[in-house]
Amino acid sequence: MAELIQVNRAKPKKQITEIQRRRRAGLLFTTPFIIGFLCFYLQPLLLSLYYTFLDVQPAKGGGLTMSWYELGNYQYLFNKETAYWQALINTLRDMALTTPVILVFSLFISVILNQKFHGRMLARAVFFMPVVVTSGIIMSIVKGDVFIDSVETDASSTVFKAAGMAQILQGMNLPDNIISIFTTLVNSTFDTLWKCGVQILLFLAALQSVSPQLYEAAKIEGATGWEVFWKVTFPNVAPIILVNLIYTIIDSITDASNKLMTTINETAFNKMKYSLASLEAWIFFLILLVIIGLIFLIANLLTRMSEKR
Repeated sequence: MAELIQVNRAKPKKQITEIQRRRRAGLLFTTPFIIGFLCFYLQPLLLSLYYTFLDVQPAKGGGLTMSWYELGNYQYLFNKETAYWQALINTLRDMALTTPVILVFSLFISVILNQKFHGRMLARAVFFMPVVVTSGIIMSIVKGDVFIDSVETDASSTVFKAAGMAQILQGMNLPDNIISIFTTLVNSTFDTLWKCGVQILLFLAALQSVSPQLYEAAKIEGATGWEVFWKVTFPNVAPIILVNLIYTIIDSITDASNKLMTTINETAFNKMKYSLASLEAWIFFLILLVIIGLIFLIANLLTRMSEKR
C-alpha cells in the first residue's frame, strides 16, 4: 500500500478588501473624537436633557437650586414662548436659502481654481482665507461695519445691502414672501461667500483626484465643456456634495449671527431660565438630527437607484 503523506498546509490569510481598509482607517481617525465625546461631552449632554424636567434657578449664595418640574417647561415652551419658535423658523429658512447658494458657489469656484493659470496658488489662498480669519472683530473690520454699528445693527455687510431692491420688487407687484427671499439672499451675500472656504477646499481635492485621462477621452469624443462638466466632473465630485451639505448645515447653526442661538443664550444667561434654554437647545438638536437623517436617507436611495441602472 502506498503510504499517505499528509502535508500541513498553512491556511491562506484572509484578504482585506478596500472597503474594509477604508473603514478601519476612518475608525482610526475618528477614535480621538469618540474618546473625547465619551469622556467630556456625553455627561453634560445627558445632564442638559435631565434639566428639561427640572426648575433650575440660581441660588443667592451661589450655585443652583433644582426642583422637579415634570413637563412644566414643555408646556410653557409650546404654549407661551413665541420668540423661540419665530427664531427657529427664521433660522431654518435662512439655512434652506443659503445652503444651496454656498454649495453651488463653492463648486463653481473650485472648478475655476482647478484650472491652470498664473496666480492660481494666490487665488486659492484668498478663497481659503475666511477659514483662518474667523474672529468677530476682524470680521467687522473686513466687512466695513466696525464704524457704523451704532447706525445699523444688521449682521450682514452694508457693502452688499439690497438698497432699493425691496421698493423695486414691490413696484413689480411681487408677493411679500418672494421679496423677502430676494432681499435676504442679497443682504447675506458677503456672509454667505465668507463661509465657502472649507467647501471649496473639499471640492478642489475631489477634482484633483479625477483622472486626466477621462477629460482627454471626453475631448477626443468631441464633448463640449458643458457635457464634460455633467458627465465627467459632476459624477466624480457627487460624493463630496453630501459631505459639504452636512458641513454647511452644521456650520450655519454654530454661527455667531445665528438668531436661534442668540435667543437660547438670552433665555439662559439673561432671563436665568436654564431649564427652558436646555429644552430649546434639545428641540433644535432633534430637528437638525431629523434633517440630517433625511438627507442620508435620500442619498442612499439615490445611490441604490443609480446602481440598479
